Amino acid sequence: MTETMPPIRPIRITSGGQVPLADIVGRSDTISAWWEDLDRTSLRLNEPRRLGKTTALHKMASAPRPGWLAAHTTMEGRTTTVDLVNHALRDLQRRAGNPAVFGEVQGRLRRARIKQIKVEVKGVGIQVDADSTPETSFDSLVRVLHETARVLTERHKRLLLIWDEFPDAIRAIAEKEGRGAAADMMAAFRGLREAESTGSIRWILCGSIGFHHVLRELRSGFATIDDLGVTTLGPLTADWSRWLAACLLRALDPRDTGAAAPWLADASDGIPYILELMVKTIAQGAAQPADARAAGRLLVSAATGPLTEGLPLLERVSRFYGDTAPLANTILDRLAEAPRTPAELVRGLRTTGMNADVIDRVIELLTYDHYIRRDGSSDLLTWTYPSLMTIWRARRGRLT
Repeated sequence: MTETMPPIRPIRITSGGQVPLADIVGRSDTISAWWEDLDRTSLRLNEPRRLGKTTALHKMASAPRPGWLAAHTTMEGRTTTVDLVNHALRDLQRRAGNPAVFGEVQGRLRRARIKQIKVEVKGVGIQVDADSTPETSFDSLVRVLHETARVLTERHKRLLLIWDEFPDAIRAIAEKEGRGAAADMMAAFRGLREAESTGSIRWILCGSIGFHHVLRELRSGFATIDDLGVTTLGPLTADWSRWLAACLLRALDPRDTGAAAPWLADASDGIPYILELMVKTIAQGAAQPADARAAGRLLVSAATGPLTEGLPLLERVSRFYGDTAPLANTILDRLAEAPRTPAELVRGLRTTGMNADVIDRVIELLTYDHYIRRDGSSDLLTWTYPSLMTIWRARRGRLT
């Protein structure tokens, strides 16, 4: 169902914090599509930071479809297998269950022995009888989820587990416990999803790193995640981006007419973080743009000024590309000058001694990271978001 656009009202900048539910707008169609996809399969979502993944997932979990229960859990900061599993159960208890009952689960997991587990998820009672055989924390989670699936099926209910920043947690586990432990956990989760053939439990696994980087570091293929449907979020539509811009300006001045909103929305490409950054720069004294050129200058000022320390939108190359980071930087520089086909990039870069296979692999990674995209008809590679290209050029000192 299409979301109705409400009247303009003041919305304050959250600067990366949790957005109030009433202020999470323009995502209803996407969330509806996710629910439709979840009828068939679990999902993985990979988008750059600050596009609004967490806020959209928070809204989705806060109002699940009839017949569904939902728990949205962030896995950021989890560094061991036991830590991740215990956190998943603890957060499920906090968001969708009975605290006293899950306290018992946590105690039994810490002792690594299960005799009886009692779980309640919004009135759905679960009891697992088991012997005293020592189990890993993950085995304990498997037992709980298997029994949860059985009871949900009997009650004609379904459970959605949204695990945010999951790739980040797997990467942290690899660093602390070794690549083998992280790869084993990925394979075990794949087996768990396959075992839940009733579809009573679905997952959305998402994060800002991207599974492609994690699996590359684990030296593992995509077999552990190829059962997951691939979905996207993307930026706000032009209409919703202009609405949000007008609301942010109204918060600065109750008398603001929103005249600059279209220019701000277009310059930001509908990326809420960039839009907020531009409005924040206006709040610091910058003039509101009166045309596209002025909006472009404001974007550069916002992206290179003191408010952007630690700007997260362009961090993947330096963090995850390793020895190929200089090559990735060069490719992004070339595409910031003009669109090019992969063949043109390879020809131009091979003169510098670069291997064609390595160039192709880096192009693939940049595409997965949504920095660049391929035009299906012309095969041209371009920056996905002109606003990010402008920020990149400004920070690389390549604006003319």
